[in-house]
Amino acid sequence: MRPTVTKIAIPAAVAALTLTACGNPFGASTESKSTKSSGSSSSSSAQVSHSSSSPAASAATSSSASPSSSPSVVTVTATPEPTPSTVTVYASPDKSSSSPSSSSSNSGKAKAGAPASGQEALEQNKSKLRGSYTWAASSSDTSNYDANVELSWIMVGAQGGTDGPYHIMLFHYGEYLGTGTYDPLYGKPNISRTAANQISATHNTNKASFTWDNSQGKIVMSGHLPTVNG
Repeated sequence: MRPTVTKIAIPAAVAALTLTACGNPFGASTESKSTKSSGSSSSSSAQVSHSSSSPAASAATSSSASPSSSPSVVTVTATPEPTPSTVTVYASPDKSSSSPSSSSSNSGKAKAGAPASGQEALEQNKSKLRGSYTWAASSSDTSNYDANVELSWIMVGAQGGTDGPYHIMLFHYGEYLGTGTYDPLYGKPNISRTAANQISATHNTNKASFTWDNSQGKIVMSGHLPTVNG
């Protein structure tokens, strides 16, 4: 006589609870494999993750680890400015310094022994006048004599004369140089100063100038004045 087998339908939820309560003899192996598989997957994922992130990390590490290069220090030594040279310029001596009268021509002072007044200058030098006349102080003008200028003069006339003869006596810082013309003048000229070293004389339509030339050390005449000899 065969035993009777009765099939009982157990709901899935009850079966699951029953297996759990019984320790799930198949679950340990399944869990182990799952765990290993999961661990292997995690390890592989970690390796992949590590491999993929390694270059960036390496670059970052290299970048952060490498010390920034220190800037070069350049020492610049300033060259001191050269001290400006001092040049002393000496005035060249006057080219007339070789002339005999140059030592006093620029002094502005009367020469030693020069007459102090026009009257004294006339008395000291009238004997040097040319011509057979008697030169008188009464017919002379000594007001333009000055021992402290380059060129001064005295107009001297012959005694008793009206229109002549006359001489123009010329002085350089009080030193008598001679007359304006070699022969006495025919008629009295009008004389005026045009510069410290020059005077101008006119008689009727005739005119002449007398200039002290420092380079030559003498009086230079230009123009013409009539004399007793023409």
